[in-house]
Amino acid sequence: MKHNVFFLRPLALTLALAAFSTCAAMAQDAPAAPPPSLDFFTGQAKSPPNTIQWVSSIAVSSPDYCSNIKGDTTVTFTAPNLTHFKVLCWQQPTPDNPSPWGHDAVVAADVKPDLSGDSYSFDFNADKFPNGPIIIRIFGKSDDGKKQDMCQLQVYNQGGVVWNQGIPKTDPPAAQGMKLVFSDDFDKLPAMSHDGIGATYETHKTGGGDFSDYGLCPFTDSESPLNPYSQVGTFLRIHATVAHGGEKGSTGLLSSLHEDGTGFTATAPCYFECRFLAQSSPGTWPAF
Repeated sequence: MKHNVFFLRPLALTLALAAFSTCAAMAQDAPAAPPPSLDFFTGQAKSPPNTIQWVSSIAVSSPDYCSNIKGDTTVTFTAPNLTHFKVLCWQQPTPDNPSPWGHDAVVAADVKPDLSGDSYSFDFNADKFPNGPIIIRIFGKSDDGKKQDMCQLQVYNQGGVVWNQGIPKTDPPAAQGMKLVFSDDFDKLPAMSHDGIGATYETHKTGGGDFSDYGLCPFTDSESPLNPYSQVGTFLRIHATVAHGGEKGSTGLLSSLHEDGTGFTATAPCYFECRFLAQSSPGTWPAF
């Protein structure tokens, strides 16, 4: 999570900042002559239904997931039963792609196996990509295209290009004429507690309860041995750990409303903005 900014004209709705389980789904009514359906990850036309089997095959061995990288980095992975790979990563504006939103850059279009044939590797020049948390996406498929997998390698780029960091110096168009009432750049670990009283944020959902299925990733305090909060450079990191066997899992929530009713709230009309990076792994739904 990078920053929050809240503007309002005097008004009383509760605001909560969260990295927790919620759910969203997209659907589209089929027109009379439907256009080709595109694959979310590759932008290519999808194969007919029931012809693709998504498998859990790609496993990165180096660098470690959620580790720090800098400069030229070799990424090594295995992928049984898959043979063709394409690697993508979101990149800041460049002379060839000047969109202020950035663009999806192809890191490697045809990854070859090593001499043993058991693993694959490609070079990633981190200096050409944004500083801070980034996701390297490895898409693989079998020779016949029926088996596919997508692996998302989350790492922290200690070098790279500083882009879109810090609270914007000018008000966003939607907030013109409004007064800034709250902001947090998350450039240092915020004050937080179980009930939020005397702190900036509460780390549990007001009223109790979790949003995670079966309690696999319950909201956890910063004082817990399973503390999910940490400061990485100028970013706040909220780490979700899934329970396995007898082990406990954890994740984190930040709420500006406290258990005793104090804290920051806003009333409509108002404007909220947050910048954060999250994975798209099945079964996880980070939210703001």
